[in-house]
Amino acid sequence: MEAALIPGLPADVALECLVRLPFHAFAGARCVCKRWREEITSPSFYRLRKASGHARPLVALVRSIPSHDAGFKNLILFDPTTGVWTRLLQFFDWSEYCQVAAVGHELVVIGVGRPPTGTVHVYNLLTGVRRRGATMPRPLRATFAFATSAEARMAYVAGGENVHGMPLRSALAYDVAADAWVRLPDMERPRKECRGIFVNGAFCVRGGQELFDWTSEAFDVEAGRWTAKQGKLLEKALIGPWIGVAAYEGRVYRCDYWKGGVDVCSDNGGEGGWRSLGVVSKKVHELPIPVFLDVAAWNGGVMVVRKFYGGQTASILEEGKWKEVVLPRKVALSWKVKLPWKFSAYVQTLCSFQL
Repeated sequence: MEAALIPGLPADVALECLVRLPFHAFAGARCVCKRWREEITSPSFYRLRKASGHARPLVALVRSIPSHDAGFKNLILFDPTTGVWTRLLQFFDWSEYCQVAAVGHELVVIGVGRPPTGTVHVYNLLTGVRRRGATMPRPLRATFAFATSAEARMAYVAGGENVHGMPLRSALAYDVAADAWVRLPDMERPRKECRGIFVNGAFCVRGGQELFDWTSEAFDVEAGRWTAKQGKLLEKALIGPWIGVAAYEGRVYRCDYWKGGVDVCSDNGGEGGWRSLGVVSKKVHELPIPVFLDVAAWNGGVMVVRKFYGGQTASILEEGKWKEVVLPRKVALSWKVKLPWKFSAYVQTLCSFQL
């Protein structure tokens, strides 16, 4: 006879108790007994959690490790609902910085800095197991665009530069479940130092090899070709280098340093529909001009990481109100929410997802 999920409780009631656990408690819960481990590591458990409205937004971040070789990095998780930070794993990649994106219940981490490595790290959030994915096909590339589609369970790569610093037009797709790479048609033009987002069935690539070249093009997954489908929307969002952009459930979010606020747009054609979600506080706007902005978004919230010479800050916008988090070393500000010291090293990238 199978052991009860929770002794003394009907099976459906016990399952309702488990799906209400916060994500940071799952690692400990998996160790309680074999039945709990099987239940919590089952994809059906997370489908039920989402269907019952108990799935929560999470933000994954890759950070460099202080006082270590530059190749060592940490993958960490932030729960905006509870404010809890969780260290997932430490990994090694020679690339100077990495990007992370979610595909279902897995996180895909790829080195996008120099030197190019083509290394893929996949972390299963249900089991806590990390595996090395298939190495990216040659030519080795750095500073490329990277984004994922949760529905198609694919990670997309485009552009970048080869080992000689020449910009590339080629593009690839990584099938996470099959652990295999597929070559895509080339882009219309070569692009390096570019960024990518996935929105409304299209892998959108922005930027190019020149500092102020912020044009864009998109790969329509259904049509299997590069199009201008999202061009107007992206070009309106991407004028200038000090703009961070993210996509979530068909909406595009942008944080413009010069305007000092966050906007959202769900208009596919890009002819309108932008609205303001909030203005950054004066204290944040008085900080040095950022080298770059990274943005992650979820239903009801946006997290903005501002990177500048000598430091960085993170701001979380929820319901029109900001909570500020000091990320590195010394910043002469007093924030209400502080990032634990063990997570205070340089944040390289971040992404959001629901689980």
